[in-house]
Amino acid sequence: MNKKYLAVILAAALAASSLAACGSSSSTETASSSSSAEATATPTAEATATATPTATATPTAEPTEAAVEYGIIGTKADGAYEVKLTNDIGMDVTAVAIKTTDYDEFADSILAAGEVFKNGETRILYCEPHEYGEELADDQKILTMGYDIKVTLADGAELTLHAFPFGDITEGTIKLSDGIAYLEYVSTSTNQTVSTLEAEKATIAAAEAAAAVAAAEAAAAAEAAEAVEEYYEETTESYDDSSDYSDDSSDTDDDEGCVTDGLLNP
Repeated sequence: MNKKYLAVILAAALAASSLAACGSSSSTETASSSSSAEATATPTAEATATATPTATATPTAEPTEAAVEYGIIGTKADGAYEVKLTNDIGMDVTAVAIKTTDYDEFADSILAAGEVFKNGETRILYCEPHEYGEELADDQKILTMGYDIKVTLADGAELTLHAFPFGDITEGTIKLSDGIAYLEYVSTSTNQTVSTLEAEKATIAAAEAAAAVAAAEAAAAAEAAEAVEEYYEETTESYDDSSDYSDDSSDTDDDEGCVTDGLLNP
């Protein structure tokens, strides 16, 4: 009996010690796991860089383009027509003259003495409406007044822009085609690009036709005058011949008288 109880007590003691050992191991393992987890969860102190905002560059004001200074042709005055004109003729211009269409002769050059309107250059042309004719109201300038502009080239050649469209132009270009000067511009009334080349050709053709008619009339008048002169010369010669014949007759009569007298008065 005593041995049985002793065996049971020993078995119970071994079981208890075995459970205690397992529990200690598990606790140790759990503590180790917990410690490891804490070590993993704890972030290392790293220096977090704070983004420093970069300074925004203040935009610098762009330099504004300086106003272009154009040379002038003529004189700036209140009420004067003002046209930005470019020389695209292919040669420098040494003189610019203006006249109204009802005048035969151009006025003196309005390009300052010694100045040259260079090829490719742009200048401001001023023209006073009353300078080349009677002074007119603004609303009459286009209707009743026409202007021709003559440009003299560096080689001495003269070109004419007929019926310059003052009042319908703010900017234009003088061009050259087969010796004919013409204007290219944007009409202020229609906003359309205008070329005066065909109009210039028609004007020149009409002028040449008129000149041919005038030359023919002058030639006919000269021929008629020559015919009249020849007629008077022939008439004068005929009269002179008649006068000589009369003198001869009187001489003959005198001679005959002398003979008669001689016969009658021996």
